[in-house]
Amino acid sequence: IVPHTEKLSVVDSAMPKVPAFVSADSAAVLQHDRPSQSMLDSRVMCYRFAMLPTKKYPCSEAAAATLCQHVTSDDDAEFKTKTWNKMMWKAKTDAKYSCENQDMVSAILCSHAKDDEQFRSSKDCLGALLFKRANKRAQFGSITGEEAATICKRPLKHDQQEAEADYWLSRLGK
Repeated sequence: IVPHTEKLSVVDSAMPKVPAFVSADSAAVLQHDRPSQSMLDSRVMCYRFAMLPTKKYPCSEAAAATLCQHVTSDDDAEFKTKTWNKMMWKAKTDAKYSCENQDMVSAILCSHAKDDEQFRSSKDCLGALLFKRANKRAQFGSITGEEAATICKRPLKHDQQEAEADYWLSRLGK
């Protein structure tokens, strides 16, 4: 038996195209919901900006793709990169927000932010969880920064943050 060595590839002409500088893994994240070409272009713009080597805070490819995966327009791309920068600055200036994999944690948190109010709510939730974790409060002690950001990325009313956090922590088995 002669092994078949020719690589099979299926070309989907309907799938929007990403520029060559976007890695295959990042492209898969940016294209996860089969966006229109214009929406994908906005996501690529967001990704490119997040990855700029001149930026104050370094951002990995994975974090940039995570940050930009739900971008819907150029304005949304600008908003998400601005909130990501705010989050990174906050982590550098306030220990309550600092954690491991900071670029990814900030990206997860900001990826769903639609406006300043939602961003503030999510940021406050993250700060509360990380503070509890730092003080080894019961089930919060073993939570990762990425799990905390995942819990807090959705819009929460201020009086519901504790209950929401407890619920999601129980789902994570923490």
